Amino acid sequence: MQPAAAQDSDPCLHPLTIPVVSVSLDVKEARVQRRAPSSELFRLAPPLPDGYRRIGWTQVDERVRVRPQLATGTDAYKRFCYIVEGVEVTIQLRPAIHVGNEFAKATCPSETIEYHQQRVLDLRLDFYRQLASQIERDLPRYKPLQITGTARDTRDARARVEARVREEIDTIRQGLAPDLERRILAMHDNSAIRREMKICPVEDWADATWPDPKR
Repeated sequence: MQPAAAQDSDPCLHPLTIPVVSVSLDVKEARVQRRAPSSELFRLAPPLPDGYRRIGWTQVDERVRVRPQLATGTDAYKRFCYIVEGVEVTIQLRPAIHVGNEFAKATCPSETIEYHQQRVLDLRLDFYRQLASQIERDLPRYKPLQITGTARDTRDARARVEARVREEIDTIRQGLAPDLERRILAMHDNSAIRREMKICPVEDWADATWPDPKR
């Protein structure tokens, strides 16, 4: 990563800088798990509103790493100061598709559930691609990262910058989340789920541990 602009040896003389921001996604291949019955999965998964239901569950474990790059110095009052020259953000994603263990692998219900949940996962990954793109676009314009800051030392400065970056990432995420939620809900409407279940013979769903789909 290159500095956003040539800096004087003393960053305290530069009250404003535009940091370079890079964002990367580290996505592992989704694992298909059959460790619990569907009824247990539904208790673990976030609840859906009335009129919506699940077949399976897609879980995405997320870890965000923030690495600030700072230039440091001492101002006229002998205070430690810093500017943010760059920020590297890595979003690590570990997805898992959960299928009720009452459905054996390679059966029609199991494959139907896996296909449905893969589509859900595709929506979630598309959300993260949008999030990464918007972080890269918006974070350099985030004012708290553009001004010279003071701190006790480099460690304290990094902690302050990381907290501000995470705060702005959360703000960006909140702006994108409603569209993701709307798209995922549309896939879990009762009528949409019934259409998917009709791919398999009714008797293939007999062992399902969730409530009757007509309810």
